[in-house]
Formats: sequence, structure tokens, C-alpha cells
Amino acid sequence: MPTEIDPLTLGLISLVVLNCLVSLRVVFARGITGTQKILQVLLVWVIPLLGGLVVFLFHRTDSEPRGPAEPPFGGGAHDGMPGGVQ
Repeated sequence: MPTEIDPLTLGLISLVVLNCLVSLRVVFARGITGTQKILQVLLVWVIPLLGGLVVFLFHRTDSEPRGPAEPPFGGGAHDGMPGGVQ
């Protein structure tokens, strides 16, 4: 005989699963120090819903590829001559 799960219990289970997934993502993230990992995992568990979402979004946007930091070399005048010679 299946038992019904009340919405509060379902919400808490969902929150724990979300926090576990985000914590694992932080632990295995590259490019951040051990201290940063510890602080971010603490943030996830101390402020459960908001902390988990903030850290998840931070890591998601941080792992997206970016374009070049500077424009390509030689972007001066566009008359076909190097260095903008006329």
C-alpha cells in the first residue's frame, strides 16, 4: 500500500537532492581553490535554496566559453594597407 508524501516532505527531499548535486559540482570544479570550495559548499548548505541556486548559476556561467579578451591584432584603419598607411 503506497503512502502519500506531503508537499513539505517532497520539497525538503528536492532541496536536499539539489544541494547534493550542487555540492558535488563545486567539489569537482576546476579553477577554484580548496578554501573557495569549502566556502561555497557551506553557502549551499547554510542558505539552502538561495545558496544552491546562486552557486549553481555562478558555476554554469563561469564554465561557458567566452570570446577573445581583446580585438584581433591590426584592427586599425580598414583601407587595406597595414598600419593604416594612405
